[in-house]
Amino acid sequence: PMYKMTTAHSQNLLEGEKESVDMATIHWMNCVTTEGDTSEAVANLYAEDAVLWGTVANDVRFEPLDVETYFQYFANIPGLRVKPGSFKSVVQVCGRKRDLAISSGYYEFMKPDGTGGVTSIPARFTFTYRKSNKPGLPNSWAIINHHSSAVRGDSIDPSTCVATPSAYHTLFLFSTLSLHFYDIPMVAHSTILLLHLTYPSLKRHF
Repeated sequence: PMYKMTTAHSQNLLEGEKESVDMATIHWMNCVTTEGDTSEAVANLYAEDAVLWGTVANDVRFEPLDVETYFQYFANIPGLRVKPGSFKSVVQVCGRKRDLAISSGYYEFMKPDGTGGVTSIPARFTFTYRKSNKPGLPNSWAIINHHSSAVRGDSIDPSTCVATPSAYHTLFLFSTLSLHFYDIPMVAHSTILLLHLTYPSLKRHF
């Protein structure tokens, strides 16, 4: 009985950690789609040393001012919203102090097309978080690396969060791990397993 109680307690802790990461990502989505200029508020969710490659960006941004400049455009797209029910994620919490997290998944942005219709922007994402005492962060998670890229609507299955990945996206994820994680072999191995589960078609690339 004691073993079962301990196991259940540990499982609850793990689920709580993952939920806190999801809440940080949901907070980002809510902030970026709130009406009005929220660029400063969104940029505040990123650490000072954060790296961003946004969904509609042509280059990587790694200076705080450049991150905010990106959101001065993206967060001010009129009518931008996330399609309800489209957010899917797989979360890892790791690091010796459980102070690092990776959330990989899918969301779908929608915006008016100017003719009375709606343009859909399905995208895959990877958020890398680090615990921080910076004010205003959801659950103390600061974004240290964020990559988001649009995908073709026919290449994904939102119900299972299965996508056809690009090798480039995968390499970008591993560069994130190399920069920010302590035990690189362990994290790299677990990430490959995670990607195989999330993106089955990756198996032919490894």
